[in-house]
Amino acid sequence: MRLDLFLKKVLIIKRRTLAQELIKSGRVFVNGNIAKAGKDIKEGDIITFPLRRRRLTIKVKEIPKGNVKKGDELNYYEVLKEETIDG
Repeated sequence: MRLDLFLKKVLIIKRRTLAQELIKSGRVFVNGNIAKAGKDIKEGDIITFPLRRRRLTIKVKEIPKGNVKKGDELNYYEVLKEETIDG
């Protein structure tokens, strides 16, 4: 599944276009490398990105097959690290 679609499907980012803009800014990393929106995400991948005034590092637990219901999103990823961004 594409990175931008994964971030939208698991309810981290509300709209895919917003996910694409964030990724295009060069601040989203997959397994330590700057990512592109079309990057294929697999189970076990580590994604790091800024979100609001935080920097999140998540581990992909499972790729969703369809839409994810609110409250079920943590079945698909695990938050490994959450840092506050100064500014």
